[in-house]
Amino acid sequence: YAGVTPEAFRNPGRGKELALSQYQSGVNVIFHASGSTGLGVFEAARATNKYAIGVDADQWDEAPGHVMTSMVKGVDAATYDAVARVKAG
Repeated sequence: YAGVTPEAFRNPGRGKELALSQYQSGVNVIFHASGSTGLGVFEAARATNKYAIGVDADQWDEAPGHVMTSMVKGVDAATYDAVARVKAG
């Protein structure tokens, strides 16, 4: 948990610090939902040879071999479905 302010979502250094602490305590996988703070999580995953889960887009390229998967919201599909339902009555 990086915090509640906007800074919490744009602080890769803090993300790395928090992730290293978690990995060193025995965690093998971290799922981040933290904007660019998550880039620090990927740095820590590479440094410790552990794993991370990305968010919002395919984040494999951020740490190849260390990103297990990425959670993609599919907002485009949900929006399309909502508009189609309204249009259909």
